[in-house]
Amino acid sequence: MRIFPQSLKTFKHKSIFVKMLFFFNAFILAAILVFGYVSYSKSSSLLIEEVVSSNNKYIEQARNNIDQALHSWDVLSFQISLQNQIRRALYLSDQTWDLDQMLFLDIIQYLKSVKLSNPLISDIWLQPYRYPVVLNHESKYNADYFYSRLYTTTPQLDWQKTPTSHFGISYIGRFDAVTDGVPSSVITFARTVPLNELTPTGILYMNVKTDDLSRMLQSISDPYPAFIYAVDASGRLVIHSAVRSDLMS
Repeated sequence: MRIFPQSLKTFKHKSIFVKMLFFFNAFILAAILVFGYVSYSKSSSLLIEEVVSSNNKYIEQARNNIDQALHSWDVLSFQISLQNQIRRALYLSDQTWDLDQMLFLDIIQYLKSVKLSNPLISDIWLQPYRYPVVLNHESKYNADYFYSRLYTTTPQLDWQKTPTSHFGISYIGRFDAVTDGVPSSVITFARTVPLNELTPTGILYMNVKTDDLSRMLQSISDPYPAFIYAVDASGRLVIHSAVRSDLMS
């Protein structure tokens, strides 16, 4: 008859031990969860800060590279406008412009050398206002023929009446262009010439392919961001790159 009270006493002792063990395990588990949550939050925060900091540095570097490229094109167009043969061609009249073909040949050769020494420039051409001629790095063309057959863009633009500032290089826009039957996406810049005239007598155009500019920006960072989008002051898309995951697949 004394066995049952003894068993009950043993059960009570075991029950207290089980409760202590349960609370101890619960405390350990809670501590692990809290520590894990804090560690995860901290590491996630540090990772996000690192990604944001890395992207900000990339954006700043990309901005500086674009600014440097724009400055170099501005200086280049300024130097072109100062060339004697360019200035002579701008002052020819509609009666005398076809009397000096060697002048046009010199300009074509000069523009060709400019393009060769500036790989990002895909097209460069001079358009005098006084007579209907376009001079690029390949040849001399009738202006109407050039813009209707050899160089067409979407959206269409009246290239002979392009509004642009008379001071420095101007951004004209992004176009889907077809040059000699070859399509490409280009960004167009222009500078009116000559500089010493309040009323310009011509305009100099330069094209840069968006793919070339995008690759230039990607090459400045390794690894580069997942994708790149650049817009102009009006919010219109200027350049974009392929998604990095697509390039790696």
